[in-house]
Amino acid sequence: MKEFGFGQVPATLPLTVFGLGFGLGPMTLAPLSEAPAVGRTPIYVWTLLAFVLLQIPVALVSAPCYWRHLHCGKFTPRKRGLAIGVWGVAARWAIWELMWISGLALIMLFFFLLEINGRNILYRQAHRLRRLTGNSLLMSDGEIAYKHVAVRKVAYLTVIRPWILTFTEPLVFLFHTWVALIFGLLFIWFTSFPLVFEGVYGFNPGQTGLSFLGLLVGALLCIPSFVWYDRGVQRRMFDEGGHIMKPEQRLVPAMVTAATIPIAIFSALYRRC
Repeated sequence: MKEFGFGQVPATLPLTVFGLGFGLGPMTLAPLSEAPAVGRTPIYVWTLLAFVLLQIPVALVSAPCYWRHLHCGKFTPRKRGLAIGVWGVAARWAIWELMWISGLALIMLFFFLLEINGRNILYRQAHRLRRLTGNSLLMSDGEIAYKHVAVRKVAYLTVIRPWILTFTEPLVFLFHTWVALIFGLLFIWFTSFPLVFEGVYGFNPGQTGLSFLGLLVGALLCIPSFVWYDRGVQRRMFDEGGHIMKPEQRLVPAMVTAATIPIAIFSALYRRC
C-alpha cells in the first residue's frame, strides 16, 4: 500500500475481483465445456494459459516504482543495472514463483490431461473418421443433436440457462447463495489477518504469513472424515448403474460442518476482545 500510495480499502479490490472471477467464470465456462465441439480439456488449458500470462504484468507492475528510486540517485549509474535485476527478482519473487508453478501445471495438463467429456470424445472420433474415409455422413450423437440448433440456442443452453436456473430454482439459488457466503467470509478472513495479527498482536509480516498455516491444518483435519463418509456412507447410495439415488445426500457433510463457521468467527472475535 505504501509503494503504490493507496489505502486499505482499494488494496482489497484485487481480492474482490478475484472472487468475482472465481464465481462468474464457472457460470459461463462450465456449461460451455459440456458442448460436444468444445470439451473440458481446452477450457482447462486455455484458462490456465491466461492465468500464467497475466502473472507477467503483475510481477512487472513495480517497474515505475523502482525506476523512480533509481532516478532519485539512490544508486550510481554503475550499480543501477545490478540494482534493477535484484529489485525485480526480490520485489515480485512470489509472483514469479506462482507463474513458474502454474506454468509447470500448464505443461503437464497440455500433455497428460485426457478429455473426459464423452460427447467430445465421440465428436473428435467422428471428425477423424470423416477425414480418413471421406464419408460426411459419419456423425456423433452430439453433432446430430446440435446440427439444426441455432447459435442463439446454443448460447442460451451454455451461458444463459445457468443464470435462469439460479434465479428461478429455489434450491439452486439457496445453494449458490450459501457458497457465495462461504467464499466471501473466507476472502474477508484473508484480508483481516494482517490487520489483526500485525495491528493488534504486533506480528511481523513473516509471522503473519505463518498464521495462514491454520487453513492448511484445518483442510488436513477434514480429509479423514471426508474419506470415511465417501467410502463408508456415500458409496452405498449408488445403484448398480453408478447413479446416485439421492443427490441431496452429498450435502450432508456441508450441513454438519456449517456449524463450525459461526464457531470459528465467534472464537476469533472472543480472542480479539
